[in-house]
Amino acid sequence: MPDIASLLDALRAQGNALGENLTAKGVPAAGNEGFAILAEKVKRINQSIANGEKETVRVSAAGSVKSGDFVSFVDELSPVAELPAEAGNAVGSAFLGGRRIAVAFVRGESLYLKAIGQDEDGSLVLGNSVLLTAVSPEITEVVGFQDAAAVFYIDTDGAGHAALMTFDGLTGTLQYTDVVDVDGPISLSACAVENRKALLCRAYSGSQDAAVRMVSFGESSLALGAECVIGLDFEPDGYTQGWSMAALSPSLAVMGCFKSHEEPLQRVLLSINSNAIRPIDMGTFITEGSMPCVSCAALAADCGGVASAVTRLGTPNETVLTFEGWYTAAEFGMQPLFWGAEDRSEGTNISRVYADMCGEDYALLSCVLDGTLHATLVGLNGNRPEGCPTVPLGEADGYARLHAINGTYVLGVAERTNGIYGLLLKRIRTVVRTEAGDGVDALASGDAKAGEAVTVYSAD
Repeated sequence: MPDIASLLDALRAQGNALGENLTAKGVPAAGNEGFAILAEKVKRINQSIANGEKETVRVSAAGSVKSGDFVSFVDELSPVAELPAEAGNAVGSAFLGGRRIAVAFVRGESLYLKAIGQDEDGSLVLGNSVLLTAVSPEITEVVGFQDAAAVFYIDTDGAGHAALMTFDGLTGTLQYTDVVDVDGPISLSACAVENRKALLCRAYSGSQDAAVRMVSFGESSLALGAECVIGLDFEPDGYTQGWSMAALSPSLAVMGCFKSHEEPLQRVLLSINSNAIRPIDMGTFITEGSMPCVSCAALAADCGGVASAVTRLGTPNETVLTFEGWYTAAEFGMQPLFWGAEDRSEGTNISRVYADMCGEDYALLSCVLDGTLHATLVGLNGNRPEGCPTVPLGEADGYARLHAINGTYVLGVAERTNGIYGLLLKRIRTVVRTEAGDGVDALASGDAKAGEAVTVYSAD
């Protein structure tokens, strides 16, 4: 086993040097506090070694560990299974009730929808493919309900349509299609408010207004409800597709949208009911220089999160993945809770980022970076989020998105060079090397590469 005393001496020296550097810059140094925390953890690790108490865990996909490394326990997604689903191009997906997601895809010149689910034995299973329209859509947005999915799309003539498909298990049946807009919107974003009701937001070329409308899906036709026109300042170009909405409750929703390449994303808090929709708070998020990679999510009934990505061109080029949490209330508006970012330098060709909740304690972020699907989990511990490593999850040649079906399993879809695949992933505990004193959870007793098993002595 490594010499614990030597490790502590080295860390004490590093802490003292850091403290002196901070003091010289006029910053109060708290290095001794961090060292005290680490020393206490090392005592518990030493006791585990003496008692022979050890466990075997997998090393994070983010990197390898060596014998004697201090490690932290982190949660990440691990692939369980994948299944070829269809030939064509995926254009949207949504979570349904139960262990199912709905996937919209284009094959030839037609738009289809099908369900992908997790069977009782844990395997991936596919539903039937249902034709929605024989016209290839310009833009598609999918919203999931407990027993149905709504697909909003803009056809080649610029008109907005909606189709409702119900599900019996994984078997889908098209109920009807209807028109939702004839004024030629250039973007769509939507979210489910409650069963069979959705909010639909549209933006138009040459206008700096956005129209938000309640849409209710009946048995044989849809009903267009209350509408609100919101004056927003945004560049009316192709990036207006970078809009996202999330309902925090049946009476409150949050919207994020692109403003310009050098300014933060815009945010709008909406009060909603069957009779009226009105903005009650407007402003900007924290992230600046945003690309059209915004995704809003409900973290809780009174808290919303927004994920985004910023691509910085330079030497080296880098992509920064950001995640913000906001407390929301009708009487107070939106108040920031936290902000976090992860610098990535391996690529700049990024797709839209998606945010979801994986159980009650973790936010799930997914995106495609330079042809590879990536995902990360963010632990929501009060107002202090704890980011887990971002891990690659295979090829994605086009659309890809992950949907958490519970706190353990995640269903997803990824378009690849040879077709559309359904994905099943599982949240697991792994270890990653750490140099942060308060982040030490255990000590590695052997060398192991990413994905391999390693024995650790825990400080728990």
